[in-house]
Amino acid sequence: MVVKTRHDHFSQALLKRSRPRVQALKYFSPSIAVQMMSLPFSTLLIEGHQPRHYEGSCNPISEILRVPFGPRSAWRCLLSRRQRFYNHMPAWLVRLRVPPGIWNSYFKFCVERNPWDKVLSHYHMHTYRLGGALSLDQYFARGKFPINYPRYNNPSGSRIIVDRVVRYENLTDELGEIFTRLNIPFDGDLGARKKGHFRTDRTPYQLVFSPQQRQIVERVFAREIQLHGYRFAQAPNLEAMVNA
Repeated sequence: MVVKTRHDHFSQALLKRSRPRVQALKYFSPSIAVQMMSLPFSTLLIEGHQPRHYEGSCNPISEILRVPFGPRSAWRCLLSRRQRFYNHMPAWLVRLRVPPGIWNSYFKFCVERNPWDKVLSHYHMHTYRLGGALSLDQYFARGKFPINYPRYNNPSGSRIIVDRVVRYENLTDELGEIFTRLNIPFDGDLGARKKGHFRTDRTPYQLVFSPQQRQIVERVFAREIQLHGYRFAQAPNLEAMVNA
């Protein structure tokens, strides 16, 4: 998400909900960003407003030399989307497509999550979509994990290029700090959980993963663990959870 506090033409690109002097540009997926469209801020609404200016082609010729991959990968990346700005779009590509003054003047933030907790949530989402026909072992065997750091790092993954990475575990508190900084009203209630219905079993990850599965997550998400200092937390007291 990018939040900006003045009017300009680009802030209309993926505008979801706004008022004068408060605009939001969404390009991250819900898994790593809080969308302004999910926030119940009645003061931010403009009735009937729709996102615009996000469609339109880009010029791959002008970008091909600036995409730090091999030519074949660069072409696939640049031609895979017809929209100039889209959901799940990496920050480095957004930076390529906007003027430097726009990029530098926006406050850019996203949300990251403990990788073990994120993997378990990701598993529940996929098993829900498959009607429950996916075991945890089958999920791990597929090897398709929600690795998000390339979306908020530079293309090599060596440096975070957004202004802040919020921890999902501290979501409300950290959003409060950000919105206070940006002078955006926030009562501490997001008001919506887009994918909350995917998961009905709330057993914590510490009590779900086998030692081997724990190590797989640690290996696959080594970069995110290094960036944010995540650890496999001590298992909660199951008896206390049941009695709570």
